[in-house]
Amino acid sequence: MPDVECKNQALETLPDSIDPETQVLDISGNKLGFLPQDAFRRAGLLNLQRIHVRNSRLTQIDPGAFNELKNLVEIDLGDNLLTSVPSLALRATPFLRDLNLAGNPIQRIPKGGFEYVPQLVKLDLSRCQLVEIDPQAFAHLKLLESLKISSNRLTTLNNNTVKSLAQLHAMELHDNPWDCDCRLRDLKLWIENENIPHPVSPSCRTPNRLTGNDSVQV
Repeated sequence: MPDVECKNQALETLPDSIDPETQVLDISGNKLGFLPQDAFRRAGLLNLQRIHVRNSRLTQIDPGAFNELKNLVEIDLGDNLLTSVPSLALRATPFLRDLNLAGNPIQRIPKGGFEYVPQLVKLDLSRCQLVEIDPQAFAHLKLLESLKISSNRLTTLNNNTVKSLAQLHAMELHDNPWDCDCRLRDLKLWIENENIPHPVSPSCRTPNRLTGNDSVQV
């Protein structure tokens, strides 16, 4: 089945006449701005398994943009202009396994932000502008194996946010301004007790005695 690339062509809408048997579609580097309702269904692309829409100036995704894409397992929305998780649009993709939202100006992840994608295995939220993640943000992600929240503005993270992630095998926390006080103690102990790999150790912003320390301590 064909893979189709339509990268860096200044497209403002999905191109016409794409083979309906296409399983992998890469339309990164365009000027889409908005994914409308039934965007892929109207183009006859119901066999898509992977969609890459990186760096395409996306500011909004209609709740019905991915309607009828029953085989979709990967969506890459990295380096766009989304200010929130497109939770409602993800209702149509219950079997999604890999979601990349890195590099979007998302500041908060609400409770249940990923409730419609319980099959997620990989989630990338790095290089956003996160300042807050609700303790129940990942509550539905029982199968999640990889979580990236590096290079954000997080100062603390409730232990309840991640302790339900029983399948987690990789986590990236570095390049956040962590306040290494007692609130982070449970998180630190959980990471150690569960032996969660984190390739780069996070460092502390405060208190002053720990500033720049290459690992979170309390």
